[in-house]
This record gives sequence, structure tokens and C-alpha cells, in this order.
Amino acid sequence: VDRALANSLRQRFDLGLFDPPDAYEWPTATDVGSATSAELSLRASQEAIVLLRNDAALLPLRPGGSVAVLGPHAAAQKVLMQPYPFTPFCADKTLDCLESPFAAIARINGAGRTATASGCDLFNTSRAGFKEALDRARAATTVVLALGIETCGLTAAHNLNPAARGGVGHCFQEKHTDGYVFPDEYLELEAHDRLNISLPQVQLDLAAEVLRLGKPTVVLLFNGGALALDALLETIATSAARVAIIEAFYPGPRGGE
Repeated sequence: VDRALANSLRQRFDLGLFDPPDAYEWPTATDVGSATSAELSLRASQEAIVLLRNDAALLPLRPGGSVAVLGPHAAAQKVLMQPYPFTPFCADKTLDCLESPFAAIARINGAGRTATASGCDLFNTSRAGFKEALDRARAATTVVLALGIETCGLTAAHNLNPAARGGVGHCFQEKHTDGYVFPDEYLELEAHDRLNISLPQVQLDLAAEVLRLGKPTVVLLFNGGALALDALLETIATSAARVAIIEAFYPGPRGGE
């Protein structure tokens, strides 16, 4: 208990919560997006992620091999910033300045040696993309699987209007007399409980197919609330693949790096 309390208080001291009211200067507009802020953001992401598993020192990966970056969060940009930046992050009011996991790996490893495919979507159960993802995995020496869940959309329209993404299925599943029911498999939201805290079944199915290939596989998890990994770990236990698992949470604007 003493150790847990010390860790908790140390973080609060680091955040300045016990400082006098005027002990530091508040950031100004010129600090936003500055090199110093960007470096702090990268450091925060690096120190926040958690390595849960690393079979036979699979990580860190070294540039040079062929890598397939798969999964519904492979090209994630918005999810890096969840859940409260409701407006686009970049100066041009887009997300283009945020580097996705695939983009970051391709930059370091080389675009010619790095391929991607989502395999499945966050908002439905279709397996139509499995073949492309598995073809990419077979052609690679290492696979990165970017899995996880999601919060509601980037704009208020997505939060309130099921048609904002082309129909029911983004933030809402079906309408009941007392409002919309939130799908519990992939969506987390303030003041709403998920009935199922496992990864969505379609993602577990994709992971099982990939792991069956026996390729070294790095699993990246993007989520805010808890994820139960029992089913994933059972699949890993029956696979010959070396596996690493990284809990990335929602890692911030430089989290893709």
C-alpha cells in the first residue's frame, strides 16, 4: 500500500498538483505545436505504453525485414487522440500531421518493405478483408497487428447522428424507445458500460488466422477502458508464433511513432 501510494503521489507531484498556484507559467499559443511540445508529447507516449509480453526478445524490431501492419487501427490517426479532442488536431484542421502506426513503421523500415491492410473494420463483423490481410502477412517476415476499440466519432454529428457514418453502426446500433443502444464490443463512452470487455470477435478471428501462419507477431492494443485478453492469449498458446503485446492505450498525437 505504501509503495502504491508513493507511486500515485509521485505522479501528482510531477504534474504540479501540489505546487503553489503561481509556481509555473501556463502555456501560451506559441507553445502549441512547438518543437518542445512535440518532444514532450513523444516522451509522454513512450513512457505511457506498457510491454505486456515479449517472446524471445522479439522487440525491439530492427529495420530491414518485411513487415505487414494489419488490423483496424493500422492506419489509426483519430484514435491516437481519443477521447476528448473533438476538433481536428493539426493546424490545417485535419489529422494529416498525425503519423499512424503503419506510416511510422514504413518511414523507419522503408515503404518498399512495409505493407498494410485493415483486415476488418471497427464498426462491423465482415471478414471480407481477411484474404488481403493474410496475403500481406504471408509475404512478410514480421506482422504487426493493431487491434482495439474506439470511442464515438470526431465530431458532434457522429455522436448524435447515426447517419453521419452512412447509417446505424458507428456510435449506435439500434434505437429503443428510451434512445440508442451502444454496441458493447467496440465502443467505449463516458457514462456507458461495455457488456463485453474482450476484443471484438472479428478482431479475435483475424488474430487467430494471422497467428496460425506462425510469423513473429507484435500486437498493438488501442483502448481506454480495460480489455480482457483471455481469448487472445488462448489463441497465442496454440500458435507457434513468437508474440509481443504492447498496451498503447490512446497514446496521443505522437503515439503512432
